[in-house]
Amino acid sequence: MKSLLAVALFCFLLNNVEASTKEALCGACKAVVDEIQYKIKNTDPKKTIDIGGREKRAVRYAGSETHLIELTENVCDEMNNYALSEDDTGKKSYVRFNSRAGESVTLNNVRIDSSTMKELTDACKDFVSKFDDDIIDLFKSKEKDIEKQLCYYLSGYCKTRRAPKDL
Repeated sequence: MKSLLAVALFCFLLNNVEASTKEALCGACKAVVDEIQYKIKNTDPKKTIDIGGREKRAVRYAGSETHLIELTENVCDEMNNYALSEDDTGKKSYVRFNSRAGESVTLNNVRIDSSTMKELTDACKDFVSKFDDDIIDLFKSKEKDIEKQLCYYLSGYCKTRRAPKDL
């Protein structure tokens, strides 16, 4: 009887850890997209980089492959600016609690603690290590809804919505 109870408890705990991990991976994916979009939007549009071998040419830096690589390498550092929030229905999500350059931030039912930040940072690192090429490719393609493509369809970390026609 005790062993049956122990197995049931283990299964319950494992299921809760999986749900927590899925929430963190989904939150990390959404935060990565938001952070990269913000950084691209706020990069000097006049800044250029030279690409090519002997015949170098200047290209816009914001959103370039070089820029996207740099952003994906450092994006998980931003996860310390996020906290876990729960709405009135009990749905959990991660929200940015630190303002960017004077933006207003509204916080309701938010839990800010180091364990939440660590969980999101770890999930971010896992996500980026698995999908770094996909992140770069989607941003380079100028896809309209990168969050939907990356977090719902490609990675499957967020609850699935109806698939787009072209997938």
